[in-house]
Amino acid sequence: MKQFPIVIAITATTLSGCSNEGRLADLAEQVTHEQAAQNQRMADSTQAVAKGSQELVAADAQARKELITLQHALREDQAQIGQQLTALEAERKDVASQRLYDSAIGNGLGTLGLIEAMQRL
Repeated sequence: MKQFPIVIAITATTLSGCSNEGRLADLAEQVTHEQAAQNQRMADSTQAVAKGSQELVAADAQARKELITLQHALREDQAQIGQQLTALEAERKDVASQRLYDSAIGNGLGTLGLIEAMQRL
């Protein structure tokens, strides 16, 4: 695209001849300014895209860090829940064992009381 102003200038020179040199020079200057402005806009756009890409990469990296942190926290929570579940199961077994023992003791005492009562009769 940088050759565009040169092509226009050569074409304009060939078509107009030498008599219109001032007008041709103005046209070439205008085309050159327009091309420079277009190049500047392209550079600005490219810079904006690059900045946006950098921000996107940074945001993605931050999101990944947060995800890793959350995954670690989740694993810790799961480990704690597992420990609590193990402790609860052990407590449940103790309670069940105690109930069985208490029931056996209660039946034994009841039987002893009945035997004692029958002996006194």
